[in-house]
Amino acid sequence: MKLTFLHLPVWIILSILFAPLGLAAPDNDNLVAAIDITTLPYTNQQITHEAVNEPAELLSKCFNDFTTKLVSASVWYQYTATRDQTVTFDTLGSDYDTLLSVWQGTRHPLTEVDCNDDNGNQIQSHLSLSLEKGTIYYINISGFRGATGNLILNANSVSSLTNDDLADAIEITPDANFAYNNVQNTKEASLESNELKASCDSNSQASVWYQYTANETQRVVFDTVSSDYNTLLSVWTGNEHPLEEMACDDGNGGPNSQVSVELTAGTTYSIRIAAGEVGGGSLLSQTGLLVFNMTLPPSNDDVASAIPINEPLPYLNSQNTGGATLESGELSPSCLPEAGAASVWYLYTPSTDYDNVVFSTVGSSYDTVLSLWQGTDHPFTEMACNNDVTVLTEQVTQLGSASQISLPVTENETIYINVSSASGDTGNLILRVEEGKRDFDITSYPNNSAITSCQNSNLNMGTSVIEGVFEVTQPLSYQW
Repeated sequence: MKLTFLHLPVWIILSILFAPLGLAAPDNDNLVAAIDITTLPYTNQQITHEAVNEPAELLSKCFNDFTTKLVSASVWYQYTATRDQTVTFDTLGSDYDTLLSVWQGTRHPLTEVDCNDDNGNQIQSHLSLSLEKGTIYYINISGFRGATGNLILNANSVSSLTNDDLADAIEITPDANFAYNNVQNTKEASLESNELKASCDSNSQASVWYQYTANETQRVVFDTVSSDYNTLLSVWTGNEHPLEEMACDDGNGGPNSQVSVELTAGTTYSIRIAAGEVGGGSLLSQTGLLVFNMTLPPSNDDVASAIPINEPLPYLNSQNTGGATLESGELSPSCLPEAGAASVWYLYTPSTDYDNVVFSTVGSSYDTVLSLWQGTDHPFTEMACNNDVTVLTEQVTQLGSASQISLPVTENETIYINVSSASGDTGNLILRVEEGKRDFDITSYPNNSAITSCQNSNLNMGTSVIEGVFEVTQPLSYQW
């Protein structure tokens, strides 16, 4: 790990997690108070701090012997199936490591129907299961190692396969926020005889189709995040086969593909989602559950539209960064000058002096680079930067992709927070800002030293671990 600080005192440090204290348990901490899911699609956001397990509550079979000893946090939802249907539940967008399980019964101990710990390479969870009409199902969300935080639970009904051919493409109708989502079963999908394969598609096995007619010239993002098979996403123009390709993405052979495209008013676009070939050893199915989304690019793509961070702290924001770009004149972060061409912006003006504020992307679904800047316009002056901090605490374990910076802030001095990508990828970003504390004490500071040309000097400092800290992140490097 490399940490670089520009123009900051030596005592500024990295890698701090702050656990809120004194909060009340969630209303749905117990089974009898489960939140009722009345309609689909459904989304609910809540804080799960202080959640516990009930005395007779069984732990999910997805917990192994090691994690079982450390689990102590769960909340409950319930859903009564209105018909025989397939429904998906997921915790995408939550900022901690979740385990999702579905149960039947009337009281503890319940009978487990199914469970999921991690969805692919994400620490959030995803389940798809067939439900029987009139049956009550209880949905439990627990935290790995007892973790708690900001929980987002999504539930969607899965539609059947009707869009196997281009002529039967599903028409995309965005909602008031210009967002569209459809979850469907793609099993039994096939290829049409004259259907062209996309440029990123070497050997697809099946495909389904959507269509969208742009009412205005705009840039939009299509993605297949949370699908459970290898998706190949492409956008085409034309009225019939053979179509002309505009863009294509294979999601690096995984289930999550994404493209950002500029659309022209009045033009109809066809969106093809194909099933890529699954190599030996892969856990992905050939076809299965497709989650298809359309959104606008992030509103905070440019610094002029930076999202303000409002007090009181802690602050949390979750967003999809698909379609993010770099502005003209935007500098790259010093800790990763080759950071990919995708960034979003926040701004924070403290209402008072803080000894220590923590900025963190722990829980995000892609490899982030976090940097803090000051100024009024590009090019800004960088304050601090971090890429790939190792975060090890009792609450969170995330190696090699999260970023985190901790520093003192001054009343009314505005800081711009930039989150970019280490490799150009985008995905679900979680930004947390909270008042923190150091995870070690500085016991001795470097002595002042004067040197002349061609001389060397060593500057030494001492540290000690603060009682109760799980692990201190090291090493640290400083630049003056």
